[in-house]
Amino acid sequence: MIVSMHYEMDANASARFLARGWATMTPWGERDYKIPNLMGHGINHSICMARLPRRMPFVDQRHVVLFGASAGGFHVLIASSMIFPVAAVYAAVPPLNLKYNINYLLRNDKLNVNPDSPDNPPAPIVKIVMTIANETANGGRPDAQSWRPFSPVFHTKLMTSPTLITYSTADALVPINQLCRDLVQNPPPDHWPEGYAFELSKILPDGSERATFLNVLKPVDYSLKVVKIPEDSPTIQRNSEAITPGEISRISSERVQWSKMKRFSILVFDEGCPEPFCGHTKYHYDARDDDFFEHYMRQKYPSDQRP
Repeated sequence: MIVSMHYEMDANASARFLARGWATMTPWGERDYKIPNLMGHGINHSICMARLPRRMPFVDQRHVVLFGASAGGFHVLIASSMIFPVAAVYAAVPPLNLKYNINYLLRNDKLNVNPDSPDNPPAPIVKIVMTIANETANGGRPDAQSWRPFSPVFHTKLMTSPTLITYSTADALVPINQLCRDLVQNPPPDHWPEGYAFELSKILPDGSERATFLNVLKPVDYSLKVVKIPEDSPTIQRNSEAITPGEISRISSERVQWSKMKRFSILVFDEGCPEPFCGHTKYHYDARDDDFFEHYMRQKYPSDQRP
């Protein structure tokens, strides 16, 4: 079973799994909790979802994979620290240090304005996710309390299943600064409104929660692979319908690679620095991850893990 966390997986997205004979489970329709709030009931809901396959006799308990992206990736990691065992975990562009990510959005929102055209902020995609920042902050007092219980970066010792995490250097919604400092590519000063900041030291003045994911891990725990996306690739400023055949020919197809020996596999797409038009990515590219799912749905279950 593939468990899609937090966000609904539609029929088209689940079709590739169903075609292989794998069940899928996803949240659906209206829910009685505030989905933008990444704390509280939202986390509780995801943990309950991750436990549900245990109650389904038709599910092969040896082959359950937790999967999610963005806020869903965050929920995947939190759930994986509380659910054991699962065959594998796949978190795409997840907030790793929740206090940093929410404060990054809140701090910079006051700068993401265009006085001459209020309906056209400099970074429109960042403005769209402010509902998540505001709802989460309302549930967690971001400046007045510790958010360690809600940040994957502080729970890595409890994440024991094979875990794949993907990131982009150009992500303007979930900055790579919280993954590690070495891969950060700072934008030129004129790319963003004056005062806009990505640095952990500026977003989290109190250094007690200023942790990055790779810094809390030992080298033996993870593999890191960086894939360069060609700079002549079409950017997300042009949607799929507007891309020309010539641009389509320049979209790169990258096979997702991971380590079968390490607990964490980190795959970073090098797209240069974040720019105001960016969301999670800067360029169009095809990240082919079928091999990852195929491996953990087919492999013999580790003898030291029992459902």
